[in-house]
Amino acid sequence: MSSDKQHIVPRFYFRPFSADGRRLNLFNLRRNKVIIGASLKGQCYRRGVYGTPEFENLLSKHEDRLAPVVAKIITTAALPSVPQDYFFLLQFVASLHLRPAAALEETNAGIDLLLKDIFSRTGPY
Repeated sequence: MSSDKQHIVPRFYFRPFSADGRRLNLFNLRRNKVIIGASLKGQCYRRGVYGTPEFENLLSKHEDRLAPVVAKIITTAALPSVPQDYFFLLQFVASLHLRPAAALEETNAGIDLLLKDIFSRTGPY
């Protein structure tokens, strides 16, 4: 289920660093402050960063499928032997460059430039 809070870094990344799966200790660089017991839900998100709830829902479904694969990699220290799990992992790693806000903005700017170039040569439909 999507919400206005869209995580740039998936929450399942943080769970191995959490004693209870819900909270972790962190250091806030901007405020130069240690925070004990910060909620995982409140980390690395922006409101509406992906633009549409549909895109966030797609990422969420993929993360739900991938989280147990990553957990198994951590516990076994081995890559997946099941081809489908290995494919999900590769697909997710390949898509990571789209997640950070800076990369999203860079990708959007690149697409804008590309479309402007195309339309300058062909005209709009």
